[in-house]
Amino acid sequence: MDRDGGVDWCRHWLVMGRPSQFKCIMTRSGIPPTIRTLRSLDEFTEIRRSWNALFQRTGCGTASMSAASIEAFLFHRLPLGTQAAIVIAEHDGQLIGALPLIRAERNGFVHMQTLHGLETFGIDFLIDSAWAGNLRKVLVDHVALSEPRLFSLTLLDVPGNSPTPDSCASLSNWAIHSDLSRHASYLRTPTATNDVRASVSTNFRKNLRKAETKLRARPDVRFRFISASDVHGECLDRFLALESAGWKGKAGTAINSNERTRSFYRTLTDLLVRDGLLEWHFLEVGGSVIGGHLAVRASSTLTLLKIAYDEGYSALAPGNLLFLEMLQNESGASQSETIDCLTDMPWHRNWKMSSRPHFTITLFPRRAVPLLFGYLPRVTADTLRRSDRLRRLVRTVRTLRTSPERIE
Repeated sequence: MDRDGGVDWCRHWLVMGRPSQFKCIMTRSGIPPTIRTLRSLDEFTEIRRSWNALFQRTGCGTASMSAASIEAFLFHRLPLGTQAAIVIAEHDGQLIGALPLIRAERNGFVHMQTLHGLETFGIDFLIDSAWAGNLRKVLVDHVALSEPRLFSLTLLDVPGNSPTPDSCASLSNWAIHSDLSRHASYLRTPTATNDVRASVSTNFRKNLRKAETKLRARPDVRFRFISASDVHGECLDRFLALESAGWKGKAGTAINSNERTRSFYRTLTDLLVRDGLLEWHFLEVGGSVIGGHLAVRASSTLTLLKIAYDEGYSALAPGNLLFLEMLQNESGASQSETIDCLTDMPWHRNWKMSSRPHFTITLFPRRAVPLLFGYLPRVTADTLRRSDRLRRLVRTVRTLRTSPERIE
C-alpha cells in the first residue's frame, strides 16, 4: 500500500491482474487510478460532493446509491460488529468508481458485503462510463489484495439491468455464485397523458372512473407535488402521521413505530433535500392528507421510496388516484422515463407494471477454505435442486434414516 491508502499498482498487477488488463486501465491517461478504502462515516462525508458528482455523471437512477442514502445508512444502519469498507477509485483528483461495502469478521475470516437493509435497495458499483471496462475487476481485486483472510464478497440485491452480473461472470480470480433473490416492479412512464389510462385493463379503468367521480364530489380536493425544501419538515410529519394511522401502524411496521427507523428517515430526507432529490406527493381532501408518496428523483428515474393512504377513504381509492395523477404529471412534463416501485406487490398488476429480477452474487477468492467451505457447498446445493433424480435419492435416504423399520 502507498501512504494514502491506495494500491501499489506494480504489486497489484503481479498478484491479481493479467498484463492485458493492467494495460487497459493504464492507457486512459498513462497514470493508473488510485484505489483506497473508506473506513468511517467521517471519511465518506469528506468525499460526498465527489460522490454526488459521480452519481449525477453516471445517470444512476438507484436512489440508494445517492450520497444521502449511503450517509444515512452509515449513520443509522451499520450493523453491530461491522465496519464501513467503501472501496473507491480516484483519478487526477476525480472520483471515477466506487463499491459501498461493509466488513465483518466471523470464525477468523473476513466477510464483505454491500450495504443492504429494509430501506436500502439495489446497492451496486458506481462507475464512470469512461472507465467502465475493467474498473469493476480492479475494485474487487483490491478487496482480495487488502484482505488476506477474505472468505467471501457478497453483492446483495443487484438489479438485473445492471452490467454487474455479466461483468462478475468474467472474473478469473474468483469463483462466482449467483442466486435470484427477488423481483421488483417498475413502470415505463407513458409518453402521453392519454396513454396512462389506455394501458390498464377495462375493468380497472372503470373502477378508477368511479373513484374519481366520488372524489370530485368532495369539497376542497387537492393534489400537491412538492419539491421545495422550505416545507420539508411539515411534509415529513404529515406523511408519518398518515402512514401510522393505517395498517402499518397497527402492525408496528410504520416509520413512526420505531425511533431508530424514524431517525433514519429524518436524516435521509434532510440529506435528500440538501442534494435536491426529494419529492412529496399528496392527495388532500378537506385539508386532510389521504394519500402520500415519499419519492426520490434521480436522473430519469422517479423512485417511490414509501407510499401511504388513509384506509378510511378507501372508497375514493386514494392510493390509486394519487398514483394516476402522478403518472399523468410525469407523462405530461416528460420528467422521467421510469417509475421504480422497489417492491413487488399485488396492486402493481393493475398498472401492468414490468418486473425486474434482483440477484445475490457471491464472490469467493480462489483459496482453499473459501472454495471448499463456501463455493462448493452452494454449487452442490444448486445441483441437488436442479436434479429430480438426486432429489428423489435424498428423500429416500431421509426416509430410511427416520423409518423405525429400517434394517440396522
